[in-house]
Amino acid sequence: MIRRAGGIVARCAGLLPLLLTLSLPAGAAPDAGVLPRGVLLLDGVSRGDLRVAVGDRGRIFRSDDGGASWEEVPSPATRLLTAVDALDGERLLAVGHDATVIGSRDGGRTWEMLRTDPEEEAPLLDVLYLDIDHAVAVGAYGLFLETFDGGVTWEYRDVDEEGPHLYGVALGADGALYLAGEFGSLLRSEDLGDTWTRLPSPYAGTFFDLLAAGDGSLLVCGLRGHLFRSVDGGESWQEIPTGVDAGLLRVAQGTDGSVTVTGLAGVLLRAASPHDPFLHEDRSDRLALTGVLPGPRGPLLLGEAGITEAER
Repeated sequence: MIRRAGGIVARCAGLLPLLLTLSLPAGAAPDAGVLPRGVLLLDGVSRGDLRVAVGDRGRIFRSDDGGASWEEVPSPATRLLTAVDALDGERLLAVGHDATVIGSRDGGRTWEMLRTDPEEEAPLLDVLYLDIDHAVAVGAYGLFLETFDGGVTWEYRDVDEEGPHLYGVALGADGALYLAGEFGSLLRSEDLGDTWTRLPSPYAGTFFDLLAAGDGSLLVCGLRGHLFRSVDGGESWQEIPTGVDAGLLRVAQGTDGSVTVTGLAGVLLRAASPHDPFLHEDRSDRLALTGVLPGPRGPLLLGEAGITEAER
């Protein structure tokens, strides 16, 4: 078992791969129009009709009508925001560079800075609400932060002594907490983070995201088009053919059970369920896709181009 303990996460030199190298020229701004365009957006979340997307230079966009129209809202962050999660239609958390956490209690209309630490020199890469008070955030060099007061204060936790970049955190249907990251790192906690067990990994490269699907299965995606599925809580994994070699950055499940995987070079993979074959599409502009949100006329894709509708 890997036990949790207090302490400062070690600072390491070096560059994060792929996911953090996406950028736009200085001064880039959204085009005029309904959908945010011309701004790098790395993640989004939906709750009911609410849609929120975050990305370059701390920018935040929100929609109240299911993604039909969007507005940019003031942000207390100025560095790249990498992930966002919502507890409900009112409470949201977003994380990013400088170990930054910002929060909203009014559906993303207004935001406040909850913590930032430029000296940490480690970005946060994912965030997850567990309940109204309890949330966790993970990031580079093994960074793991936890709050028990809704984000007002955050505590460091030591999860993995090797300190890999942690890219994804998810809560399984079995109530277990799962982590995925660098060097094929896969971990499970059956007590919401008090103790951790290292899981057998099917791949030694980086995993960028993981999905705890509604049917209890797990999906992880990463470098060189690798996608794997587990039906036994991560104890064993089956490789899913993708037919692509580009890095896969996000895996998400829709309310209808369908699964979408997005990645570099405009890669888009879709399946009717976690157990069905994935159909491969390439966006014609070949720009990286970093996430997907439900839209009024079909999926809305996040990425280097901002928010675009899926090509038909």
